Amino acid sequence: ENGGATRVRAGDTAITFPGSDLQVGTDAMRIVIVGGGTAGHMALAHVSKHLPSAELIHVFDSRRATIGVGEGTTPDFVNWLGSVGITVDDLARECQATRKRGLRFEGWGKHKAVFDHEFLPRSEQAVHFSASRLPVLLASRSSFEHIDESVQAILPSGEGSVVMTDSGNSIDAELVIDARGFGLDPSVETHRCDWITTDSALVAKFPVTLDLTITRAIARPLGWIFMIPLADETSCGYVYNSQISNQLDVRDDFNAFLNREHLPTAGATFRNLSFPNYVRREVFDGRVFHIGNCASFLEPLEATAIGVITLQLQLLMHWQKLLTQGMTPAVAIDRINRIHEDTLLKVSIFIAWHYAAGTIYDTPFWQNATDRFQQLQEVPALAKILQQFATIQQSAATISDTTLAALNTTDDVTGHSLGNLHQEIFGGYTKLSFAQIARGLALEISDMAEATTSRRVERVNEPLSDQELKATRARRLNLDSTM
Repeated sequence: ENGGATRVRAGDTAITFPGSDLQVGTDAMRIVIVGGGTAGHMALAHVSKHLPSAELIHVFDSRRATIGVGEGTTPDFVNWLGSVGITVDDLARECQATRKRGLRFEGWGKHKAVFDHEFLPRSEQAVHFSASRLPVLLASRSSFEHIDESVQAILPSGEGSVVMTDSGNSIDAELVIDARGFGLDPSVETHRCDWITTDSALVAKFPVTLDLTITRAIARPLGWIFMIPLADETSCGYVYNSQISNQLDVRDDFNAFLNREHLPTAGATFRNLSFPNYVRREVFDGRVFHIGNCASFLEPLEATAIGVITLQLQLLMHWQKLLTQGMTPAVAIDRINRIHEDTLLKVSIFIAWHYAAGTIYDTPFWQNATDRFQQLQEVPALAKILQQFATIQQSAATISDTTLAALNTTDDVTGHSLGNLHQEIFGGYTKLSFAQIARGLALEISDMAEATTSRRVERVNEPLSDQELKATRARRLNLDSTM
């Protein structure tokens, strides 16, 4: 014990993150991680492995509850686990993890009852896990000092920062990783991703379901329901727009669905979570790196939250690489911020695209969701990104259903002459994902891409009505003022 701090030791050596040629320097520095949720503990494990000479301090109030719902992931998370010395078997034993091969859409679009968005090639796998149990596992594999206090402020101090706690303690740091979650300072510049309609989720836990290898996303009149199968329970949530539907109506429809699934609702504890869909414009200023929900949040449809944290941790390491290559600090910082901003905006558009075809439910929620995706075309600041969106749609249109069905290994990808998939991505998604979503929603992907481009071109010289001008100005206030 040291002034209320607990010191933990684990004698592991630094390793290189998969897919990167980065070797981080070993100069000792003091790094303070703030926040005790998933993002904070992932940062803890990552820094402990990659910067073993750093003096690592983790500050969070253990009495403060975290969100703690079941999490779905993408294969990026499995790769990241390996980089910090944790196996899928470890996760299964400690965090109720089950293997995940993709996402099943039920009732999305108007032509197919069910379709899957699989990880391709199918040799790629992800996991479902209990977020409430992950911190303990990550902490057990890390070397750090824990200070069990709430943080009041993070202030600049010389070339670093000082972390102020509620008890009046001050902790100097050369680098702070801020993972405190929601609760942004209103003055922070963000992109509001208003093209995504959802802002709330009613969540609960239920007994184990039969299919443990896929996340279900079920369209409902007031939104959609996720079902994440863990080893000893199922995490469920009804995702909706609180400006369109009230919580009581959502609860009624949720119960109707759960009864249909023969899941007991008596005694279940329901929690309502509210969230913004947003991207922080500047996640790093050279002193403080913001990660997790205090850097961005997008609704849970494609399970992007954990993958975004792995991206943010890679960007932290990439910043070090840029400096060792001789890039000036200001330019390196801007590069990191622009990569993060560009990637997250693209992910938000990919998510919004899922709503483009609507569902069999002709309800205000689905009408609003479809309209919001169409309004993307009216945001001038997104013109370049939307052109890239159109280009990858056109490329995806060349992939046949037969080819998609045959992609079980990386050799299959090579054998079907699909090229280097990672050279043609949009927000981390390859043309294989675009092809699957377009087929599942019965979207004519090439026609839609052409319409996306031509609609913008046609409107460049077309006079707007007063109403359209007002709407466009409002959207610009949300996005352009932060570009």
